[in-house]
Amino acid sequence: MDQTIVSLLNTMLRDVTEMKSAVSRMDINQASLEREVTEMRRSLSRVETKQGALFERSLRESIAKQFGNKYSEPIVLKNVYDAVSLLFDVNSDLIPNLVRRVQTEIESQNVLQRFLSSFFRELRSDHIFSQYFDTNPSLLEEDQQTTSLSGLNNLIGFAMLNKKYSIGAKLIRIKQWLESPDSFPTCAGPGILLIGFAANPETSAVSAPEELEIDVRGKIDVFQQTTVVVEVGEIKSSIDSRADAEAQLVFRAKFYEYMARCVFKSRQQQDQASLSFVLKGRIFVPRLHQSSTTQQQQQLSDTTRSGVSIYVHQL
Repeated sequence: MDQTIVSLLNTMLRDVTEMKSAVSRMDINQASLEREVTEMRRSLSRVETKQGALFERSLRESIAKQFGNKYSEPIVLKNVYDAVSLLFDVNSDLIPNLVRRVQTEIESQNVLQRFLSSFFRELRSDHIFSQYFDTNPSLLEEDQQTTSLSGLNNLIGFAMLNKKYSIGAKLIRIKQWLESPDSFPTCAGPGILLIGFAANPETSAVSAPEELEIDVRGKIDVFQQTTVVVEVGEIKSSIDSRADAEAQLVFRAKFYEYMARCVFKSRQQQDQASLSFVLKGRIFVPRLHQSSTTQQQQQLSDTTRSGVSIYVHQL
């Protein structure tokens, strides 16, 4: 072979080797860079979490000064007993009786059957569950929904088999309550689920919460035995989250209202007068800077949504 060609090939081979080496170094550098970026993101997340906690603590202290410590507390309602004991200022020996009032109202209004009807209709529109209901149409019949435990068992198995774990778990807890109705006051899931659905029937049954996290506890007051004022709050880091805050406040205020209607029902019957309800939701945000946009400034105005008066507080 011509020496010139050999020399050229050797040169090309060295060039290729050097290029491979450079690419290898680039890969190493890229991997190192990706690790650094990942670590920076983790550090940023930790800083944001810490900053958020400090911000919330400061804002909650301001709420407590203006509305009271109890008002400002965050609470979590996991069952009906929690809901009664945390929302109403009553002696502990009265709580079981008030819980029974709530359960009686839930049962008399057929809330479970209405919930399951809505729940199954929503599942029917899912392409996976539609196959199940095509071969098991009896579950869509209302008289079967609260009596056919075997039907629920089969649906639970189908949900788990198709990795619809959250739906399966929700149905399991409903089935456990159906098997043991006396567990309603303290069972986790169905109580809060059904009260929330009864109070907000237009919301999705499939995504209805089984426990209720309330950012700012608020209060329920009764005036002159005829007017019930419900207040609940939500802390947001920015007024830009107002739409989410309003949706949360409407759901919670109506949950409070439903609970109050159940608890005060005997009083209403005795007085032979209808209780009137005033629902208020309060959004607490940090005070805007002068550089805030016009849109942000406009979002500070008070409004009414679904019968709930929404107030914005800059603290």
